[in-house]
Amino acid sequence: MSIRDLFDDRAMRDDDDEDDGDYDSADDAPRRIRNADAGSGGEDDDDDDDEDPDSSDEDEEDDPEEARKLNEGFIDDDDEDMGEADVDAAAADRRRRRKKKRKSKKRKHRTEDGADGEAADTNGNSGRVHDDEELDEDDLDLVMEATGEGGRQRFKRLKQAGAAATQDLTNIFDEDGEGESDDEAAGAGERRAVGEMDDFIEDDLSEDEFDRAAKQQQRRKAAKAGRTATSVANTIGMDEDAYEQIYEVFGDGTEYQDALDAEADDLADNEAANRDLAEVFEPSELKARMATDTDEIIRITDEPERMQIWREAYRDRPLDDTDFDWLCSWMHVQLWAIFEKEKQEDSRLRAQQNSRLKELHRTAVRRVLEFYTRELVEVPYIRAHRREYLLCKDEAAQDIAEDRREDIELLPVDHLWRMVRLEVRFRSMLDRRDAAIKIFSSLSIEDDSFAGFISMDKLETLQDAADVQEYLHFRYSERIRDLQTVASGQRKRAGRYQVYEKLRKSDVYKVVLAYGITAAQFSININEGQKRHYPEDPEEMPLDVAKAYVADDALSPQTMLDRAREGFVEELLHDPAMRKAIRYVFANMGQLFIRPTEKGKKTIDDTHEYYAFKYADELSVLDLNNAPGMFLTICRAQEEELVTVDFKLREEAAIITQFALNMQSDGVSDVAEAWNKERHAVVQLMMDKFKPSMSRHVLETLRSECEDKIAELCRHSLYRRLDQRRPSGRNSGRVLAVSNGAGEQRKDATVLVVVDERGKVQHTTKVVSMRFDESRLKLRQLISDHQIGVVAVSGYSPDAARLLNDIETTAIDMSSSERPAVLMINDEVARVYQSSARAQSEYPQYSSLYRYCIALAHYVQSPLHEYVALERDSLMAIKFHPQQALITADKLWMALESAIVDMVNLVGVDINRAQESLYERNLLQYVSGLGPRKADRMLTRISHQGGYLRCRTDMASLKYATRNVFVNCASFLRIPFDRTSFTEATQEERKFMEILDETRVHPEDYELANKMAADAVEIDEEELSVLPGGPVLKMHEDNTTDKIQELILEEYAEELLRAFNQPKLWTLRLIARELEHPYAELRSDFRRLTPDQTFTMLTGESTNALDKGSIISATIRRVLQRGDIMARTSSGVEVEISSYDSGVPEGADVAAAFNVDQAIQIAILNLDKETFKVQGSLRPSDLEAARSRSLSAAIAARGQMKWGEFDEERDKSQAQAAQEARERQSRIIKHPLFRPFTARQAEEFLGGMQRGDVVIRPSGKGPDHIAVTWKVADGIFQHIDVLELDKDSTHSVGRVLRVGQQKYSDLDELVVSHVRAMSRKVDEISTHDKFQRGSRADTEQYLSKYSEANPRRSCYAFCFNRTHPGYFDLCFKANPRAPVGHWPIKVVPNAFMMRDNLYADMPQLCNGFKMMFAQGRS
Repeated sequence: MSIRDLFDDRAMRDDDDEDDGDYDSADDAPRRIRNADAGSGGEDDDDDDDEDPDSSDEDEEDDPEEARKLNEGFIDDDDEDMGEADVDAAAADRRRRRKKKRKSKKRKHRTEDGADGEAADTNGNSGRVHDDEELDEDDLDLVMEATGEGGRQRFKRLKQAGAAATQDLTNIFDEDGEGESDDEAAGAGERRAVGEMDDFIEDDLSEDEFDRAAKQQQRRKAAKAGRTATSVANTIGMDEDAYEQIYEVFGDGTEYQDALDAEADDLADNEAANRDLAEVFEPSELKARMATDTDEIIRITDEPERMQIWREAYRDRPLDDTDFDWLCSWMHVQLWAIFEKEKQEDSRLRAQQNSRLKELHRTAVRRVLEFYTRELVEVPYIRAHRREYLLCKDEAAQDIAEDRREDIELLPVDHLWRMVRLEVRFRSMLDRRDAAIKIFSSLSIEDDSFAGFISMDKLETLQDAADVQEYLHFRYSERIRDLQTVASGQRKRAGRYQVYEKLRKSDVYKVVLAYGITAAQFSININEGQKRHYPEDPEEMPLDVAKAYVADDALSPQTMLDRAREGFVEELLHDPAMRKAIRYVFANMGQLFIRPTEKGKKTIDDTHEYYAFKYADELSVLDLNNAPGMFLTICRAQEEELVTVDFKLREEAAIITQFALNMQSDGVSDVAEAWNKERHAVVQLMMDKFKPSMSRHVLETLRSECEDKIAELCRHSLYRRLDQRRPSGRNSGRVLAVSNGAGEQRKDATVLVVVDERGKVQHTTKVVSMRFDESRLKLRQLISDHQIGVVAVSGYSPDAARLLNDIETTAIDMSSSERPAVLMINDEVARVYQSSARAQSEYPQYSSLYRYCIALAHYVQSPLHEYVALERDSLMAIKFHPQQALITADKLWMALESAIVDMVNLVGVDINRAQESLYERNLLQYVSGLGPRKADRMLTRISHQGGYLRCRTDMASLKYATRNVFVNCASFLRIPFDRTSFTEATQEERKFMEILDETRVHPEDYELANKMAADAVEIDEEELSVLPGGPVLKMHEDNTTDKIQELILEEYAEELLRAFNQPKLWTLRLIARELEHPYAELRSDFRRLTPDQTFTMLTGESTNALDKGSIISATIRRVLQRGDIMARTSSGVEVEISSYDSGVPEGADVAAAFNVDQAIQIAILNLDKETFKVQGSLRPSDLEAARSRSLSAAIAARGQMKWGEFDEERDKSQAQAAQEARERQSRIIKHPLFRPFTARQAEEFLGGMQRGDVVIRPSGKGPDHIAVTWKVADGIFQHIDVLELDKDSTHSVGRVLRVGQQKYSDLDELVVSHVRAMSRKVDEISTHDKFQRGSRADTEQYLSKYSEANPRRSCYAFCFNRTHPGYFDLCFKANPRAPVGHWPIKVVPNAFMMRDNLYADMPQLCNGFKMMFAQGRS
């Protein structure tokens, strides 16, 4: 039986039920048997409309004689002449009779309670019968309102439909039972409708209905009194007898007034209710509660909820056959490119071959779209029950057996979800195209180009459709504004294309035409890559042509030509074909150049995340498409105003030249050359104007594509986390969760929580620490008493790893039969849950850490349930990808939701357990076809019918789900089958017990599954007809399910393909698997955390951030006596620094150099991930090496990326200079010789002073340096770098001042003992008789003359070295022919240094020179 047959059969059975009459023994009045689904609430009206149209004709085929008898039983003709008082009396009498009947029935049911109580318990819906019947009328109304079903109005449709089944010709114009005669309305009050299981007693007419009946009676009497048949017949010229006959059948029209009044009252009540609801709740709150009109439409529409939400904007635009063909072709093009790319990147896919792969892919896309858009089934259904259409054979694996051959997956699950997104995008494009067609039709014009623009092969993207709209507004802006003016009646406004409208009407446009080629012709040349249209050159030069159309002396020919050029460019800018070609060029030839802003230069250093692209050059758009994380990070940096992004075209000049060739003529004359030059200028101007909009569009498109890729990676990450079954092993459902929170000693206790298989908390306790024997004994006792199978451990800090070791040590001493598995558990869900409102609501008696442990235990039992139970925002707060914060919330949620939908439908949902368990109920909204609204509607309806779903087909027959929703969700809703209950059940009850309801087999394939089971156990048709429960049950009872493996499924599939033209091989394999193992666990094994994952979870640090050579910050906790330093990072990682690596000189006191709680920078030498300890160093050489390695790693990470090295060095130099200037200006030293000068300023200041005068000033080498400038001689100044040691603060002067190897205790000592001492030596040498005051060249000339005058003597002299202040040159000449030699003499405090030798005074220096010179000559 097909699903459609199931719904149609139900509709026919409903009508048949209405024909059957059950007569009351008291008054022999007929009583309708109420359908089992009548109690589904006020939404029955909508459900009735969903029945098959054929069922509406059943009433007209009723036996007339039977109808007459029924009417006689219901209608009292004497009531026709009753007056108003009589009507009121009759109404009161009916109320008394109703009350009497209710009391009688209550007594009757109370008598039957004892006998029927047991049967009521075994019948799903009967359990509520007696409760409902014992309620009086008012109580029943209150109960119905409290359950959301409304009051007695819920029975209105059913009663009126029953009455309609007994009427004659007088009801042929009635709808839904409205428009009854007054007699029928009165008689209806005496009828009762009873359900198939006697579980509901239908109420009589309400007070409002009696009022309407009374009003109708009054109208009838007034009509009879004031208008006789004779008068009416005479008025219309009809025979009186003929009129009487017509009147008897059709009445005079007033019979329907009560229905109109009722409809008006209902509308008024609904409007009042809506007004009241809107007055109570804010619109945002109504939306959050899903209580808006849109939410109600989604609930009752027979279409999967997610489909409705995604297509909400296009609800009123169905796809016709032409649109569908276009969608299939367009979708294939989009997906085939992705399929080919993935095939090339994956070696496994690359090895698969099929000669018809592209054709098969096109067919698969079409079939999936048929399922999705026409049959309205979601991705999980397609993947589970139409999988044959997603696969094709691998011709490269022909030698492999059929059952072991892996087929080629034409449309993987990621592609199916991508199709969902693309289908919405296509509808958006279609909507834009329809809008353009509507505008074009309203213009009543002819434009051959327009048809080409909107053709299927031209419209490929949403932007293409937008270009067509823009083209119409540009080309026909005046006409469009005229139509808008007529439609609105407002004054005509100026349009944004008004300038171009004037241009086309002026002589300027004649110059545009002189270019000899139109925008449309040029775009054809560009798109086809060759000249289809050749321009014609005018006979005159461009300026001469322009001059011919100049009518005003104020307008020069050049201005006229410039305006014509701009007009031509505007036409090119708004030509859809040209825009498409330019977009392609920008997308394929675009490059990005990144540069930091002034803010970015200060913020982005070598260790910053953005340094990877700080000076990136020539980043290709195509390459960035393959690096979505980098591009989205660039976008974020740009939004933070840290970088600028410049878009350029690669080989732009060549592109412009190539474009210009398609516009230029082949002429060789001067005129042709001039016009070609002008055409080249047009192309140049066009590209310049295209650049801002096209670059923006390309970057927006690139960003959207990158966001899609990151969202897909997030989807994969979540799916992997959901794809975990509970840990295998003994009692794995019983979990003991243990945590010590942050693990701080003497502050955080260790909490233990026991959770049983149902997720219920059985025991809670806490201990001080697991390192104490009494705590370990308590742990062992808990494990033994509660038969714990898994101990789940986690925490907020690395101390949780030590707790895990303690528990493992404790458990290892237990016997193997009692020893549980001890696991470190991913706590990302528990951290979110512990402080949530849901946690406080579910476990208000427990503190946050207890709730944390409860969530850990639930996670072990089912990660799927824990993730799904999180609210949307909480789930998106979990980190699935480093760049997930860079994508939009809606796009991220759609990706995460698809992962949940896939896993929930793989696991299935126990629909009856969902009635009791909130955790199971959370899954229901992700079942195929459902959503939060439809899931809630389904559960509400089931609860109103007893709270238990007997079988899957009840969802259709009892209208818990509409047809399309039922098709989507049926196989994913599990109903466990109890063989014991089946054995004890009655024959009638067994009809609603189906063993296949606990499998993944869809109801549409039940017949096929039974056929396979019968063939497997070799049951013939005769035996099958009397076999209770069917062949599948017999297989399970006989433990012969393995026989299903003996069937040759390929032969079955071939037979089905021949008979029904449906591929079913995959479905047959599914059925075989489910018959043997119903709803077997298909999730992967529970994944233990790797050391890297554990380290990251407990510290929040990635292992890459703590690699050897990295630099981290830490706080000193204590300094040991032997000089070792113990520190800790903010993430809880312990850092050990040996005294050797402390950076303190050997023999110095380490404790004196460092303080507790001091912040330090550490170079990592080694990381132990298991103990969470780091070996670090504070030595300057290690820190410098770490910085160099970090920079080298960043440079290496660029790969082949081009880098603006020149700009980087320039910015660094400028930043360094600025930093030096700031430091100099900011530092103040309290000393009379201190001046906030630069080196040049200090020299200028000392220029007029005496030798030896000093200026102390800030140093550009950093805050731990001071510069001392002193005057050596006129124009010669020495700058001394002073290193400060043992500083109290940045701006204080160090206690030790070091110049080279000399150390001084303060500035005064430095000036006196160093600078003044050197100044005295300068005085000494400059007053020596061998000193020459001139330059070295003057000194050399002096020595040459002296040597010539005294050829037998050697000579020497001293002079200032003006290149190196603080040095002198010793110049000497051995003989007239020898060259002049030079030895440097350095002035040091209280001495001269020559050739690394010190000399206390000038005589010693001269003697030393003579001795070394003599030794050198010898």
